[in-house]
Amino acid sequence: MSHLQRLRAETRMLIMLTGVLLLGMIGCTRPGPPPAWQTPSPTGTADYAGPAAPRLRLSEVWHRDRAELKSVAEVSKIGPRLVLRGSDADDRGTIMIIDAATGAVLWDDTSLPAELSTGLGPVGPGSGKGWADGAWAADDGRGGVLILAYHLKPCADDPERCQSSRVTRTAGHGLVAVSLTDRSVRWTSEIIPSRDRDREDADPEALRLKQRVIGVSVSVIIAMTSTAAPGRDPGLATIAVDPVTGQELWRTEQLLPSAVEGDRVLALASPTEIGTGTPVVLDARSGSEIVRLPDRDAAWSAIGDGLATITRTRGDEPEPPPVIELADGRTVLDLPRSPLGSLVLSRSATGPVAWWYDDEVLLTQSAGDLAPLRASPPDTVEPGALLSARGDYAWAETPQGQLALDRTGQIRSDPLPDSAQLIGNDLILVDGFNGKPGLTLLRIA
Repeated sequence: MSHLQRLRAETRMLIMLTGVLLLGMIGCTRPGPPPAWQTPSPTGTADYAGPAAPRLRLSEVWHRDRAELKSVAEVSKIGPRLVLRGSDADDRGTIMIIDAATGAVLWDDTSLPAELSTGLGPVGPGSGKGWADGAWAADDGRGGVLILAYHLKPCADDPERCQSSRVTRTAGHGLVAVSLTDRSVRWTSEIIPSRDRDREDADPEALRLKQRVIGVSVSVIIAMTSTAAPGRDPGLATIAVDPVTGQELWRTEQLLPSAVEGDRVLALASPTEIGTGTPVVLDARSGSEIVRLPDRDAAWSAIGDGLATITRTRGDEPEPPPVIELADGRTVLDLPRSPLGSLVLSRSATGPVAWWYDDEVLLTQSAGDLAPLRASPPDTVEPGALLSARGDYAWAETPQGQLALDRTGQIRSDPLPDSAQLIGNDLILVDGFNGKPGLTLLRIA
């Protein structure tokens, strides 16, 4: 995330964003009283003694022997298409659109027009590394769009003329939406207006400031930019854009955005230099405040599918985090102490479940548990980082590879390479599956 260094005023506050975890699943209700086997021992943490989850079966959907991507950094599914963002053999950022059913490459970023037009003039990528450096896939209800960050590039083919003549369009930045189906430009949205290079009040620092997309969903695109102007210190503005039309929905200079989760925007009010503040949840379409938590020194943590936790810091030790229902701000799970390792959330038959490591012990707690319960993993599983959770399973990165574990701590999947990426609830994309070079799409059953 080296882009954060480009904005002088943003650098300190955006440190928090690099650590935000976007994993987890939603749980909305509290189940009834816990069964007897979930009651903790009076002498310490009790073992989870509930039923084991079925073993996951992985079936191959397709395999591509020849992989055009050297590595895949991110993958998302929009309708029948997979949008892959990664790098090629020359370490150039690359975007690839793949048919999810067959694995056929539909198009990539080399198929984009050489120069996209915003109505203000030709534009280029938002960084020197290419379009893939700032790309997000969004479902607009019409087959999906690829959201690209651009900067105005009036003299791409004639730099000498740009140096000697009066160029009035030198610093416009914004977003352009390209259809995933036919690569047509659906809309453009200017986030930072163009400025006249020769204006007497033009601030050289302001000319270098660009927008930063925080997140996208079917409801909204959230971007953050500087409010730098001549004669005043740079500030930050949060801007909401409609993914269907590109129209600005709302903006505010009072909040630091953290993440987008469905029709909710998570942000911090009164942010500090270390990336903490008062957590608030906004309606993505209107910008109205849904809930404001009472904490004044906290940050959003594990987030996903309508659930989130916050990290509270008072004094030297972080306080126990609650698990929040984003729809209304209710606390649906109270953790007794702050997890020391990575925390992931899922929704199971018993409601929301928190998973984390305490030293080398895997602990879980659901809304029906009186206290955390200890998993008893087999000796063949060495502790590792938790990556994500789905239902009754958590995926962990271990020396044996990525493994699915259940609340008993038992292995519930074959090991997968570290390159494996979950897509939704039922697909996994793997680079180098079973020793075969190339990309393999697996279905979870």
